[in-house]
Amino acid sequence: RGYPDAEPLVGATRFETALAVAEAFFDEPAAVGLARGDAFADALAGGAHAAGRGGPLLLSPSSSLHADVGSYLCAQPVQRVFAYGGTTALHPAALHTAAGHVSGADC
Repeated sequence: RGYPDAEPLVGATRFETALAVAEAFFDEPAAVGLARGDAFADALAGGAHAAGRGGPLLLSPSSSLHADVGSYLCAQPVQRVFAYGGTTALHPAALHTAAGHVSGADC
């Protein structure tokens, strides 16, 4: 029963689990989705949109960009971040930080 050959992708938090999925399934994405990690609606809708553009969905706290998400953005050739929920869901400072990582200015 089950899937004995399946490898679990698990992080200590939902933020780290999203990063583990991104690292396992998305080689050098040009785009990523970003949603708040404390509410599911934006991530649920955004996940399909991000995947349709060949990129993962990353999660972050609303107030600031998760540090590991910033590191991921610096390490990948991401050119575009789709923010789901807008500034109601993700603080403008978090979005500004993400933009700085994508441009390479804050890496």
